[in-house]
Amino acid sequence: MQQAGVTTVVPERRIHLAVAGARDDAPAIPATSEVKLDIRKLTIIYGQRVAVRDIDLRIPAQAVTAIIGPSGSGKSTLLRALNRMHDDVPGVRVTGEVLLDGQPVYGPEVDPVEVRRRIGMVFQRPNPFAKSIFDNVAFGLTVFGARRLSRREVAERVERALRQAALWDEVKDRLHQPATSLSGGQQQRLCVARALAVEPDVVLLDEPTSALDPIATGRIEQLMRELVEEHGYTVVVVTHNMQQAARVSDVTAFMTVDASRAGTLVEVGPTARIFTNPQDQRTEDYITGRVG
Repeated sequence: MQQAGVTTVVPERRIHLAVAGARDDAPAIPATSEVKLDIRKLTIIYGQRVAVRDIDLRIPAQAVTAIIGPSGSGKSTLLRALNRMHDDVPGVRVTGEVLLDGQPVYGPEVDPVEVRRRIGMVFQRPNPFAKSIFDNVAFGLTVFGARRLSRREVAERVERALRQAALWDEVKDRLHQPATSLSGGQQQRLCVARALAVEPDVVLLDEPTSALDPIATGRIEQLMRELVEEHGYTVVVVTHNMQQAARVSDVTAFMTVDASRAGTLVEVGPTARIFTNPQDQRTEDYITGRVG
């Protein structure tokens, strides 16, 4: 700011938000990072109501991207659109584009089953099938398998997925027991293993710890980082828990509702910046608790 030949330096506005375990030293995602999912002008309409409007968002590869915002802002609706979970819901229309590695996710020539193999989904509450631990993890290999795997190949895939989900050591001696015999946190990691068994590119997590106790929540958060740092997955997580977003994510996207009550993307950036120096007043109001 200049006035009468005097230069005034305006200090950068920073918010000191106390977030337990926040990853203050997490590196910013450079602009040149590979984009795994490219979302362009995505709009989702339920009947006559616009649920999500004109979302432009680039999801970087091999990183955790957190989507935060108040209830009703379209976070889960957006997440489900990324692997075409709305396809079978009557009255839902999706416009715009979602590109996975530059290739369209939507279109008459695109196989939605293959989309869901490459973009796995884990839901808010653990939903193990009424099968054994082993059969739960192996289930997708039958549904999504391009070829019939041998028993040995299936067993190897199941073990690898359970190891990646940090569950193998806890269940290796009871693989043929019912999955429902596991604790809630173990069941959620089993659902992660079930998604990983088909070797996806992206893992979507919709409020994965909302039904878990603090210990199980911490294990799932640790697992998210391991999936990225040790196994190279791209993870997108919807969470109401801002402390969780600060702890586990590299990038944070904030959504809210516009004047017509449609979900809209306000701001996206490296998590450390979003939580300390947001560029939009609406983001600051939400993360400081003034609205929400």
